[in-house]
Amino acid sequence: KLCAKMEEAPQKGASFVSLNTDFHKTIVDASENRTLVEIWEKHDERTRTALNTAGQLKVSPDVLADHRKIAEAIQSGDAELARRRVVAHINAVVSAPDRGAHRPADKA
Repeated sequence: KLCAKMEEAPQKGASFVSLNTDFHKTIVDASENRTLVEIWEKHDERTRTALNTAGQLKVSPDVLADHRKIAEAIQSGDAELARRRVVAHINAVVSAPDRGAHRPADKA
């Protein structure tokens, strides 16, 4: 549901940022990984504040496609595929020349 809402939301601004935050938090919570939850809790407020105040988040369709692929892998119960898709997504975002926009992730 979050992926569909993100695809419908404007690609810029607080509504997308909020939905994007919800998407990532849902995955963090579902992981039941205490370390990941602690990292999220420490950085979540700062990250959201930075994105919301910057108002410059430009998200390529590739981000949305990555999110949908990650969600589908999780829903299918394929943990290894989900892990590969998350890693590919992170690598694509981190290596992006513009913050928030990124090149397509590997076809994991």
